[in-house]
Amino acid sequence: MAAYVDSFFLASADSRFVVLIVFQVVFAVTEFVRENLGQSFIEPPRTDLFTLFVDISNVTPLVFVPSTGSDPMGAFLRFAKESDYLDRQ
Repeated sequence: MAAYVDSFFLASADSRFVVLIVFQVVFAVTEFVRENLGQSFIEPPRTDLFTLFVDISNVTPLVFVPSTGSDPMGAFLRFAKESDYLDRQ
């Protein structure tokens, strides 16, 4: 699917049309996942960095995949300050 969308970007001259097609693809994939796997696979889990920090180690990293418009930096800085990691060198 990604290869199709990438080739469509190259072939289209009207960027508004491309944005519409990409939005439709994202919407269609979201609906497919919702219908076949369930709503829980669409919604991000509610958690906080303190809970996640307990589960990570040097062999089990924490990987963030932010969505459009999200900015986790504020949460990271707040966590660092509350855990006394902000001033460490």
